[in-house]
Amino acid sequence: MEESSLGPTGDLIPLGLGYKLGENNIWVDAPITIGLPLPAGDAGRRVQFYYSGNDGLERVDTARANGRASATVKQLGVYQLFDDATPPTLEFPQMGDNQTATSFRPTIRARAIDKGSGIDTFRTTYNGKWLLVEYDPEQDLLAWEQDEDLPAGRGILAVEVRDHAGNVSRRETTVLIEASAR
Repeated sequence: MEESSLGPTGDLIPLGLGYKLGENNIWVDAPITIGLPLPAGDAGRRVQFYYSGNDGLERVDTARANGRASATVKQLGVYQLFDDATPPTLEFPQMGDNQTATSFRPTIRARAIDKGSGIDTFRTTYNGKWLLVEYDPEQDLLAWEQDEDLPAGRGILAVEVRDHAGNVSRRETTVLIEASAR
């Protein structure tokens, strides 16, 4: 195993050098478990292994226990630990605060972008009631399925997203659904 560097990493903070296991993009028959000690302090909770291959940097499912990070991999190449300290960005491209809707099933979309470990979970509510939302990772888009009518009047639309490192972003906006909405 030789030391290496993965180069530009966006919102990820490198934790030490990367390690090269053989030639890039070579698949092995049996899984290999790799492990490194976690850095001291609070940063360890966001640490993930990343693989540098032909498609760029990819997060690898990482277990953390007993002061170590470990991952089971089936591909040779460069692996490095990174800390993802940046929460996802979250915005409502079509809705501002105090938006008036003319339908009981308005278009609700949110853009959720994470340049680090990627979006893991998401939750959308209207006045605290869960809404069925689909996530399209290729377009970084959360879209409500419009599967039920929302109640007339003023309400709070809340969207929360969590990345694989545990960073959370939450946005709220006020929506007025007119009683005459169709």
